[in-house]
This record gives sequence, C-alpha cells and structure tokens, in this order.
Amino acid sequence: MKKKIAIILELVCVHYNCSLEELYHPSRIRTFVQARYTAMYFIRKYVKLSYAQITEVFYNDTKPLYHHTTIIHGIKTVKDYIDVKQTPVYEAVVSVEDELSEMALFNPSPKIIIHYPKRMKPSTIVKELEKKFKNLTYELV
Repeated sequence: MKKKIAIILELVCVHYNCSLEELYHPSRIRTFVQARYTAMYFIRKYVKLSYAQITEVFYNDTKPLYHHTTIIHGIKTVKDYIDVKQTPVYEAVVSVEDELSEMALFNPSPKIIIHYPKRMKPSTIVKELEKKFKNLTYELV
C-alpha cells in the first residue's frame, strides 16, 4: 500500500512539476493545490483508502494537514475537472492515469484457470476466449 502511494505521489509531482515538499506544504498556490487534489483522487481510486486514512497520508510533523472534508472536496473537484475535459488538471489526470495503468502494480492482468472436459478441444476453448476477451491471460488445465 505504501509503495502504491509513493508511486502516485511521485508521478503527480512529475506531472505538476513540483517537489514532494511542495506537495505536502499547506500552500494555497493553485499548482500545488491541484497537485494535492490529484494525488488524493488517485490514492482514493487505486489504494482504496477512506477519506480519514487519506488525511493520514498528508501529515505535517505530527498532525494531519487536512480534515477529511477537504479530501472529499478535493476529490470532487478533480472529478469535476475530468467531466469538463480540456483543462490542465484533466490532462494531468489522463497522463498520470496512463502511466499508472501501464504498471502491473496498479493494473494486474486478470488470469483465469479453465477446467475443461477432455472431449473438448483446447483450440475451441481458446478461440471462444479470444473472441470474448482481448488481452486475457489464461491457462488451460
């Protein structure tokens, strides 16, 4: 879980051209706020943390920087930007999403083990699977 969060934070920093310190700083500069909100959005989406748990990711010394309602607002803001499209936030979200989806850690390919009757030809099963599922990893037993 910590590894996923670290990867998300690193990618967001790269796409918003800011450092990790700037991401954690309570500054209200638009770029840093948008970067934080984007990081919150991806942590919620890929790590499946609750809003309260996301506040714990953004600690400053011993106390959380944000209340869980700020996390809710931030994630909603990013979703609104995604709906509008053609905004810098949307472009950053799409770019980070593309990079995350390429990583096996965030998008493991599904694997199905199929037990089939001996009288069926494996090639028949494979053809049916390939019709229904593209890019599917499977193993015939």
